[in-house]
Amino acid sequence: MRIFQRFFFTQGAKLDSLAFEYSTPPVARLVAAEISPTNVAPGALTTFRYAVRARVESNDTGFDALEIATPTRATVKELKIGGMPVDNFSQDAQQDRLIVRFPDHRIEDTTPLELSFDTAVLRFGTRFAGRAFDLQTDELPQPILPGNASPELDSDDLSVAVSLGTKILKSVEVSPNAFTPNGDGANDLANIQYQILKLTKAVPVSVSIYDLAGRLIRRLYDGTEESGIYSKPWDGLDDQNKLVSPGLYLVRISIDADRGQGDRTALIGVVY
Repeated sequence: MRIFQRFFFTQGAKLDSLAFEYSTPPVARLVAAEISPTNVAPGALTTFRYAVRARVESNDTGFDALEIATPTRATVKELKIGGMPVDNFSQDAQQDRLIVRFPDHRIEDTTPLELSFDTAVLRFGTRFAGRAFDLQTDELPQPILPGNASPELDSDDLSVAVSLGTKILKSVEVSPNAFTPNGDGANDLANIQYQILKLTKAVPVSVSIYDLAGRLIRRLYDGTEESGIYSKPWDGLDDQNKLVSPGLYLVRISIDADRGQGDRTALIGVVY
């Protein structure tokens, strides 16, 4: 006996409408950029040169602002337009991007622009993607493509590599080293900051407090994190929500990654 079954699908999805946004005229026909250096030490504050050159035609609007994706918060050191330093510009440095506005120096031709800024790269293959904006219109930003933007730089690229010999966990810092969790509003918390380097995906991370005899006092964090700069506060309480006794304690950060485990420790002083 053969049994035939017929399946009916009563639920599904359909495309109701499709819309596109485009600029007429565009900001520029092409905006190319390259960055230098392209190989740095992970986690080290580095000065980068970001050269930009555009092809702006007669019907294009030009641009007077840039947005650059950054792995950590960046600080502009210098802006040059046409090879000359520019002072009247503004910067908005966020944790993952840098926005620079220069409304008095619009780029309306092939005038070169170069931006120098400090930031730290945390993982291999970080890409400093960018967009060019026209602040005077509501036109869409122009994506910045990698290319030959300056004869002084030879990368023709926007990606930065890091050396592979460094540990994945770096720079564990405790501030302040000795704190007073007595509830008076002064130095009630210890901030534990650390850097995770060169990871391409999130991995298990734990942050724990131990006494000098090696006993676990407080498990501050158990979760997953990727490359980045992180901070965890400790309020001086143990896992039973009681204030610990005055003395020295160890904070231990542990990472379980494909390249092996990474552990770092630092001392914390508790005083009353």
